Amino acid sequence: MYETGSKVRFTLFGKSHGPCVGGILEGVPSGFAIDMDAVRAEMALRKPTGKIGTPRREADEVEFVQGVLDGKATGDAILMRIANGNTDGSKYMKFYDTPRPGHADLPALLKFPDHDLRGSGQFSGRLTAAIVAAGAVAKQMIAAEGVSVDAFSRSIGDVKDPENRSSEDAYASRGYATRACSQDLDDRMRACIEAAGEAKDSVGGVVECVITGLPIGFGGIWFEALDAELAKAMFGIPACKGVEFGDGFALSGMR
Repeated sequence: MYETGSKVRFTLFGKSHGPCVGGILEGVPSGFAIDMDAVRAEMALRKPTGKIGTPRREADEVEFVQGVLDGKATGDAILMRIANGNTDGSKYMKFYDTPRPGHADLPALLKFPDHDLRGSGQFSGRLTAAIVAAGAVAKQMIAAEGVSVDAFSRSIGDVKDPENRSSEDAYASRGYATRACSQDLDDRMRACIEAAGEAKDSVGGVVECVITGLPIGFGGIWFEALDAELAKAMFGIPACKGVEFGDGFALSGMR
């Protein structure tokens, strides 16, 4: 199991082709009402669309095993479970002999000789389903304090969004499959992804997150600074290879 957080703590468990993935969320106050429809909406956003996501299809229904009664947190640790249904691992057997470039196969096998390679095991993006479920609850907690978190696709491949975007723009991107902020960008980003797929390749992208309502001074100092904590959490996602705050590296050229 893998843990992050302090005041509100999240523990992640499971693997791609095991019976389930899930998480334990601690620190949700007793009596806090959880909007289950909002949780389901966040899970639906994570699901792949057409040709532009993983071909794996899952129900992604979040079961609150404990810590929630009649829609309210009891104050105990909240245990969330998401069943894995699509678990045919036969196509992964060849990777024991020929590890995939760009995946965790080789270092995982060197570190854990008996590692379960099916779907990348515990290194799989499948575990982000549990992160989304926990995040859906956390978003409701901070929303109660007037803080909002929204995100959109700043770029996919060579298709870039040049406009300054607000939190309203970021929220509206939910209406597009690529999470772009306009129909034109969505069409172009989708075409970029599909072209890469037809070439048996893939493309990366940049996600921009907009947070509003944070009080001045929120966070700690040095290793407990807000951006330090956020960067640590973001780099916990295997596909994340860079994080910038504000103007990021462009600040080096400013005066």
